[in-house]
Amino acid sequence: MALSLTSPVDTATMLLTLSRGFDSFRGYSFFQKGYTMTIADLIERLKLFPQDREVFLSKDAEGNRYSNVYGVFLCPSVDEDGELNVLADEDVRGYLEDGVNVNTVAVIYPY
Repeated sequence: MALSLTSPVDTATMLLTLSRGFDSFRGYSFFQKGYTMTIADLIERLKLFPQDREVFLSKDAEGNRYSNVYGVFLCPSVDEDGELNVLADEDVRGYLEDGVNVNTVAVIYPY
């Protein structure tokens, strides 16, 4: 069932439809360890939702607490031993001078 933002959909039908798509999206399970969503994946996913809905971030994987979204920023980052390290602007120059590959990632910040 395709959702249309112009047609009325009851909440139960919308949640059922979205949960079916939630199990697998573009061949990835959102709960699969090692999967990192791209901006394109996020945009495709958000297109399924009514565009006037507020956005909240879950504090943990179980959904125990939620927080409003403060903003989305493109931040410099480095991969250090398999862990993402988002850099402060003043740290970028030092990494670049040391020949470390600095990437950018989109970071969603909660309030």
